[in-house]
Amino acid sequence: MQVARKRNSTRPDFPALAYIQQTTRHAIETVFSQITLRFPKSIHAVTMDGFLPKLTAFIFVQTLEAAFMP
Repeated sequence: MQVARKRNSTRPDFPALAYIQQTTRHAIETVFSQITLRFPKSIHAVTMDGFLPKLTAFIFVQTLEAAFMP
């Protein structure tokens, strides 16, 4: 796993490596945006013990929907 270099870098990545980095980043960003779509605008939790189950439930629902909805 390597970080993509900036566009004006003096030592740019090889084109094949840059393509792999770009496609991997795109896949990660897509999954993250799908997960955050399901989140409410705010999660009301006073403690970490209340926040973690809610967060786990949202991610679990996203996983189920991705598995059963084509």
